[in-house]
Amino acid sequence: MSSDGQRTIDQVEATETALAGFAQALAPGHRTGRHTHARAHLLHVVDGFMRVELGSQTYFVLPNTALFLPAGLEHEIIFSRAALLNSLFLRESTIAGMPEGPRVIGVSPLMRELIAECTTLPLDGERTPRSEWITALILHEFAHAGQREFSLRLPVDQRVENLVQQVLAQPSVDMELESCAEIAHLSSRTLTRIFQRETGMSFAQWRQQIRLICSLNALAEGVSPKVVAALGCFASVSAFGVAFKRTFGFTPREAQGMFHFGQACRSVVPTVSIETTDGDDGEAP
Repeated sequence: MSSDGQRTIDQVEATETALAGFAQALAPGHRTGRHTHARAHLLHVVDGFMRVELGSQTYFVLPNTALFLPAGLEHEIIFSRAALLNSLFLRESTIAGMPEGPRVIGVSPLMRELIAECTTLPLDGERTPRSEWITALILHEFAHAGQREFSLRLPVDQRVENLVQQVLAQPSVDMELESCAEIAHLSSRTLTRIFQRETGMSFAQWRQQIRLICSLNALAEGVSPKVVAALGCFASVSAFGVAFKRTFGFTPREAQGMFHFGQACRSVVPTVSIETTDGDDGEAP
């Protein structure tokens, strides 16, 4: 254990048990830096949402989902606001049927509570029948969880890099396609072709997805759906609600309810701020 009695990430990864949990309350703006883990792990953010970058692919994980990452896969996690992250580290050699690549799964209320409970279970040498039952149930729920993937691919073509960064920094700025193409010094047709080829979407579709993702943070801060819809350049709050539910599977009001629940959970876990490094510093989630 650490000096304050809390388990450390090194202890969790070193345990011989099939599954071990680790809870962290993270400060706003925290970035883990690019790193890997020796064990596969399942990431569940109780409050807010997190962005997980894997090369050009970016995954967005919400309170009703969790992201599975195989062992050894380099990634970086970014938190735009304070969040409670519960991680489960799995020993792949003892568990059959693990996915070969990243996967976002749905998290039921039962699975959410099981993951949270696992972060308090004893590590090696202290296993009890109860902890074994909880572990077995988690693995059963994981095996039967539906895939709920929401990811977004960022273009890698350097010609649109400045435009992409501008949209990410100011997603509410509503410019016509021609104006966006001028920023990249391209024709509208070439810009459309690049985004279609590298993201599978038109530029307008890709930008709307960015706006929907950014709306999550505003909703988490208590901004009303009406104001969020206006900031996202939607024609009406109902149009925003339809697009939001089609993308995430729940309404803006339901999203705010999930964030409120997570804030209550986060209040019982000490907040930690971890220095960002270029490699694995042994403390990143």
